[in-house]
Amino acid sequence: MAKKISGFQRYMMVCPLPNLIMFVVLNVKILFLVGRGHGGTRGK
Repeated sequence: MAKKISGFQRYMMVCPLPNLIMFVVLNVKILFLVGRGHGGTRGK
């Protein structure tokens, strides 16, 4: 039985660039949150 794949899912499989961009953006946001002293051990 073949699985139904929507056009968007096929696009995401063929072109992983948008997925990669989202991954990088999320990592940058997390780095900014952690780097600003949000739970860091740095003194003020």
